[in-house]
Formats: sequence, structure tokens, C-alpha cells
Amino acid sequence: MQDVFVKLWEIRDQWEEIRNMEAWLHRVTRNRLIDVLRKVAADQRLQDKLWKRVQDEQPTTEAELDAKESATILQQIINELPPQRKLVYLMSREQGLNYNEIAEELSVSKHTVKNQLSLALRFLQKKLSLE
Repeated sequence: MQDVFVKLWEIRDQWEEIRNMEAWLHRVTRNRLIDVLRKVAADQRLQDKLWKRVQDEQPTTEAELDAKESATILQQIINELPPQRKLVYLMSREQGLNYNEIAEELSVSKHTVKNQLSLALRFLQKKLSLE
């Protein structure tokens, strides 16, 4: 209903042109309800497809072991980073902070954060390509 009233408010300049306000409200409400029902039906079909795909692609024990091993190797490489660079990397990648937030937290410039993160990523990429 809220969407219908928002729609009504958006066309407030045209109210005089609407001959039968009750019929207009009924039609807009009906159309909005149909849109919502279509969306729900589409969402349900999408959820069913995704659920089926997830069930079909259950990770194998080998894939799980590979993922754990990769995570361990990555953590070892991260631990090789200099302390400041490691901190910037972890704040960016694990905490999801942006350059400004990291700069403010560490009392350094945004440019410093950008450089440290760039160096960290380059180091990780180099080490991972050699492993």
C-alpha cells in the first residue's frame, strides 16, 4: 500500500486529470500486487535453482583439503609481510576497511595506505606464483 501512496504523491500534479480516483487507486494497487507476486515467484524459482546447484556441487574431501592448504599457505605468506604492511593488508581484506578508514585508524596518509597495500598485494602475488 505504501508504494501506491508514494505513486499517488509522485503524480500529484496530475490529480485533476484523473476522472475516477477510486478506480485509479484500485488499478495501481492491483498492478503493484501482480508485480510483487511475479517477483516472489521469480525469486522462488531462483532460490530453487541455486539450492539444486549447491546440492549438486557438494565439495569433495580433496577440494576441502586443497582449500585448507591454500589458506594455510596464504596465511604464512601474510605473516612474512613487514608489520605495518601486514596490518594495512589485514585491515583492508579481513576487516573490509577502505583507504580513508585505515589511514584514520593508523594516523597515516591515505597515500601511505595505498602504497602499503599495493606493495603487500604485489608481494603476495609474487610469492603465490612461485609456490
